[in-house]
Amino acid sequence: MLTKNQIITTTILNSGINGEGIAKVDGMTLFIPYALVGEKVVAKVILAKKNFAVARLIEVLTPAEERVRPECRAFTRCGGCQLQHVKYYNQLKIKSANVRDAFRKIAKLDPPVQQCVKSDFIYNYRNKLQLPVGERDGALAIGFYEEYTHNIVPIDECPLHPEWAGKLIGAFKKFMADSGIQAYDEKRRQGTVRHLVARELTGCIMVTLVINDDFLDCSSFAAELKNLFPSFGLYLNINKKDTNVITGDKYLYVCGERKLKDSYNGLRIEVGPGSFLQVNNSVKDKLYYKVLDQVRSEEQPVCIDAYSGTGILSALMAKHANKVYAIEIVEEAIEDAEHIRKINNLSGKLEIIHGDCSEELPPLLERLKGENAILVLDPPRKGCTKAIIKAILKNPPKKIIYISCNPATLARDVGMIMGTLDPDSDAMTPDPLKINGLYEITLVQPYDMFPQTKHVETVVLMSRVEK
Repeated sequence: MLTKNQIITTTILNSGINGEGIAKVDGMTLFIPYALVGEKVVAKVILAKKNFAVARLIEVLTPAEERVRPECRAFTRCGGCQLQHVKYYNQLKIKSANVRDAFRKIAKLDPPVQQCVKSDFIYNYRNKLQLPVGERDGALAIGFYEEYTHNIVPIDECPLHPEWAGKLIGAFKKFMADSGIQAYDEKRRQGTVRHLVARELTGCIMVTLVINDDFLDCSSFAAELKNLFPSFGLYLNINKKDTNVITGDKYLYVCGERKLKDSYNGLRIEVGPGSFLQVNNSVKDKLYYKVLDQVRSEEQPVCIDAYSGTGILSALMAKHANKVYAIEIVEEAIEDAEHIRKINNLSGKLEIIHGDCSEELPPLLERLKGENAILVLDPPRKGCTKAIIKAILKNPPKKIIYISCNPATLARDVGMIMGTLDPDSDAMTPDPLKINGLYEITLVQPYDMFPQTKHVETVVLMSRVEK
């Protein structure tokens, strides 16, 4: 039985879903972050439960061949990355294995999982920056949270982001120091600036200051942004709630560009500061191509884009489909989607439905019964509701394209669609003998949208079995 603060020497046998090493000691499973398979390590137990324990890596006695020197000085302190110490090819193998293990353990399914599609850039790839602003040891702290805490690790730059991020952080620190504005204190719920958020698209840097107030004079910050970047926009976002959600509902335009603009595959894109866009442009292109390839392969398909966000994928599909229905609940995303539809002359082919997918999808599937329908699911990390799964089982579309950044909820939802998990049961004990034969899984393709981290994007294709 392992105990807290115990020092142990062990060999890593496997890797976990978060990239951590897994060992067996005295019959217990021991998780050791930043340890690799095959390594002999010294570690200190920091959490001991009945059936498992967690330890902090102290020393690597026998390094694995795939171990490399991390690029970032804050690695292991900042919670943003988990795999910087692993050769990139092995990161891809770990992520494919994590997706495979999720299907096997959660859904009792064993579809062929392809090798994770690599990113063209393994550093400097992120087009979005989100940094909490607070205090640490009595000084201003701008950086990332330590994993599983809200303790900020101060940074001046991040190797996952391009050069513009370091310039922006420097300018923001100077603004905070010169203006005397207070950072937000989560415990006391006092202070003004909560987060610094920015996104870059085609050379334009869209910056948002999230504040715990109705207004903030940031004219000096705007002047510095003008000196640093040829094209920029500046917004304030009002968030006075006691919440972990970064942004509030209200945006105030300050100056510069009002929207980020781009063109992609013949589509004009114009979106606001709060819109969702994939953070890795090169991998986004590969993923979208896979989805569009499925749409193009069908004869005059009717597509449903559930959780459609700003409607970029919906609009792309509308160029190849007979009709596309996009379902989204967020007001700002709907406004962007409507604008994209208008400027691309897609009013006749793209219908935007403002509402909750759980309420809007079931009647839409019923109405499209018998059509050559393709359903695209791209839900948040928590996955689909049981109402959506039941609607699919009642009126199954011809194809389902499920896009997910969470292998666990992806495997759960696919298991319910395939029948190994029961959507009516809270226990949801998987039974591989109960596959309903409704769908065949034709592809499970992971994409490395987030190099150096534990996260993986996955596309699953399911085709209805003709009887």
